[in-house]
Amino acid sequence: MNRITTTVVASLIAVSAFGLTACDTDTGTEGKNASTGVLNDTDEAKDVTIKGLVNEGFGISSVKIEVTNSSSKTSDYIIEVSAESKDGSKQYDTTTALVNNIKPDQSTTDTSAMFTKKIPADAVLVLGSVDRSESL
Repeated sequence: MNRITTTVVASLIAVSAFGLTACDTDTGTEGKNASTGVLNDTDEAKDVTIKGLVNEGFGISSVKIEVTNSSSKTSDYIIEVSAESKDGSKQYDTTTALVNNIKPDQSTTDTSAMFTKKIPADAVLVLGSVDRSESL
């Protein structure tokens, strides 16, 4: 397989694995930390900062995310973000970002995670699960 095919296959496997583990109650994501807007306080989640919402036009918005790899190995990230009402009673939409090949101590900004529903201007962006794995 060439590098592009390998990357696509690895991403699909990672997304599938994420879907199978997202409901696991042992991941430390049960309680929302209201002060950080983060569903978990793992080292992986600390690598991710939500920078804001970008209006892409046509009712589509993307999330601007900064990722800094604090591990000792080149890593890939699967990052879940939701848009919610200020009081948390309504979830408007969720999206997932895939950020790959980040070297140790390297940072990148990503805007590939898009919401397909209209997000109100007063919505709060909440960082959900973050999965970091060693790059292939």
